[in-house]
Amino acid sequence: MRLIPFKKLQRELMPSWTLFDDFVHKYFNDDFIEDSRLMAVDVIETDTLFKIKANLPGVKKENVNISLKENQLILSAQTDERKIENTECMVRSERFLGKYQRLFTLPDNCDTENIKAKLDNGVLCLDINKKEPAPKKQIVIE
Repeated sequence: MRLIPFKKLQRELMPSWTLFDDFVHKYFNDDFIEDSRLMAVDVIETDTLFKIKANLPGVKKENVNISLKENQLILSAQTDERKIENTECMVRSERFLGKYQRLFTLPDNCDTENIKAKLDNGVLCLDINKKEPAPKKQIVIE
């Protein structure tokens, strides 16, 4: 799974884009879903596995959903709703409360049957082992 940061590629192909263009065009990214935010992730590849680390601060284990459809890995999480008492007045709110979601297309050499997931101190860690690629079938000409 080789990833090229979209912003880097975008700047190389279209250097005239401004910060405003980046802001506007982020909403056309495949990962963007209405009323949700992207979770910050690290994707690490070794000889034997792919490791995905996703930041999910304040998210409880029961509010995290990991699903797999064909070769698409979907990570989603829901943060708890904030309750404000009638006596409180919100002066400033910067913490995001709502849905987080990310979608990853896994390469064919991933062992999707044995994905290991662990949530510890707000960081979701997924270990996806690599498997040996299926040998190519040789077709004999008659």
